[in-house]
Amino acid sequence: MKKVNILGVNINRINMANAVKVVSGCIDSHQKIFIAVPNVFVVTECNKDKEYKKTILSADIAFPDGLPLVWSSRLLNEYTGGRVTGPDFFVEFHKIAEKQGYSSYYLGGGPGGSEKVVKSLRVKHPALKIAGNFSPQFGELPDDLNNKIIEGINAVKPNILWVGMGAPRQELWIYKNLKKLDVNVAIGVGAVFDYEAGKTKRAPLWMQKIGMEWSYRIICQDPTLFWRKRYYAYLWEFIFPVFLQAIRQRIFKIREDKR
Repeated sequence: MKKVNILGVNINRINMANAVKVVSGCIDSHQKIFIAVPNVFVVTECNKDKEYKKTILSADIAFPDGLPLVWSSRLLNEYTGGRVTGPDFFVEFHKIAEKQGYSSYYLGGGPGGSEKVVKSLRVKHPALKIAGNFSPQFGELPDDLNNKIIEGINAVKPNILWVGMGAPRQELWIYKNLKKLDVNVAIGVGAVFDYEAGKTKRAPLWMQKIGMEWSYRIICQDPTLFWRKRYYAYLWEFIFPVFLQAIRQRIFKIREDKR
């Protein structure tokens, strides 16, 4: 599967239809894969945290979650093929999971979060195979609790493990525990649990389509995200560096063509 390198982070060139097809194929062929769903925050964090970057680069598949990543791929002449957000993939794949009989496990969402997710999904997908769920407290998991969680997951052997702990915690948890997990797919989906549980509303579709979903979250839901997710720094931590990367690539190509 082709990838585009955006500021040192490899993003798969994949659209929603292919994403669903590829993940279904991994389950059908009994593979074990780790899926990351990077957005701008994840990319910028990778360039400040070597361990987190190592984690994201270890993912078998990295969906292009944010529209800025899609725009960047066009600028770099390596178009991703579209946007595959965590929330959209969650919705689309559950349709397939219900039809194909794939089992799912839901980990995260804060206290009571995964229970609300399961309750919502049972209404939307009555035939969905729900293997189980667990909602740990926020913060670092003690080793004994972490082992208990892994034992609980392995006891039911789900095809896909949905982890909603927020970035970077969810990816780091998957990376640390993947070898111990008896699952086909482990994917970090961030705020998806909050959307599915009805705790948080997603931005209107028109805002999603123009890449302004982040502004809805800040203005209408949680102004502290502006500081916690460092949106104020994206100009010099992401936009300028991507333009510099594109310029360097063009200069390199011109030199290569002249040889």
